[in-house]
Amino acid sequence: MVEALLGTLSVVLVGLIARRIWSPRVAFAAMVIAAVAPPLVIMSTTLISEAVFVPLVLGAVAAALQTGRSAHPLRWTIFTGVLLGLAELTRTNAAVLIPVLAYAVWRAGPGVRPPGRAWLRPAVLVAAAVLTVAPWTLRNWLVMHSFIPVSTEIGYTLAGTYDLASRAEQHWPAVWKEAEHGDSSEYSPIVFNASIHRWGEVKLGNELLAAAERDIRHDPAYMLKVVAWNAIRMFHLGELDFSVDNLRDTDIPRAPAIMEIGGFYVLGVLALGGLLTAAVRRAPLWLWFVPVLLLSTLLVTSFIRFRAAIDPFLVLLAALGVVALHDRFATRRRQRGVPAPEHDPVAGARA
Repeated sequence: MVEALLGTLSVVLVGLIARRIWSPRVAFAAMVIAAVAPPLVIMSTTLISEAVFVPLVLGAVAAALQTGRSAHPLRWTIFTGVLLGLAELTRTNAAVLIPVLAYAVWRAGPGVRPPGRAWLRPAVLVAAAVLTVAPWTLRNWLVMHSFIPVSTEIGYTLAGTYDLASRAEQHWPAVWKEAEHGDSSEYSPIVFNASIHRWGEVKLGNELLAAAERDIRHDPAYMLKVVAWNAIRMFHLGELDFSVDNLRDTDIPRAPAIMEIGGFYVLGVLALGGLLTAAVRRAPLWLWFVPVLLLSTLLVTSFIRFRAAIDPFLVLLAALGVVALHDRFATRRRQRGVPAPEHDPVAGARA
């Protein structure tokens, strides 16, 4: 029930973003695509943090867009920061979106602001995000006696990719493995010492992080291999057995997993079509930096669920492609003297 509501909220937010940037027609097409596209529908049926993360990211983007239209821009700036803070508490990679949305609210609205107030909105956004996260940071200090802004997962996560086990993997090259279980020989002593000396979560995480940093310094070029293979797996460009297994690890049955893969190909083709339209240039450039920055997860892992917050932006592009295709067919029909259908949902959604 909750997942269905969150999925519906994501569909509405996709439509709202499309409406703010383009038109009701594009918004209608985007909502229809978002409501039926297998990648979005199927990923919203499982208990993963992305079910909450996706609407929070979309909400922050929509709020940033509204900042330039509202008579009270600071209110929307605060709202954007709060949503970003909540997104950060849901998935720690949301922090990469703070600079781009700070830029978005800085650029929002007509006119030139006085020099002394030029950075007011970005400062307010960052403050709102930090204050939203602050109670959890305080909790970490009181419980773990260490300054941990959100999570200790960075060490565990990096060590799972930047280790000998990942480098030596033949079946799925450069794939993430659980380093804390001692899968890699270089990390086995760390895991052993953690067990013997009863290290806490913070100590073990710090040791794994230090080991992963040594691994990266030893061979920085390996990061390019990690990104390349993770992109291939995350976007179903190869190793489809990994995609199916990865989706099944999130409790998605085999048949829906295959539907997700097939549906992504259709969505991807439509998105490429939208990318070639002139209408895509009407969107502010910062909008496309949101999915690009979210792709930073490719430096570590290729889990399909990490693509969940990127798919809505593919939906926006796909909607542009669908509307452009509809307009092209409609133009040809008029040139041939064929009347348009009486009930055309795309044309009927004109402003």
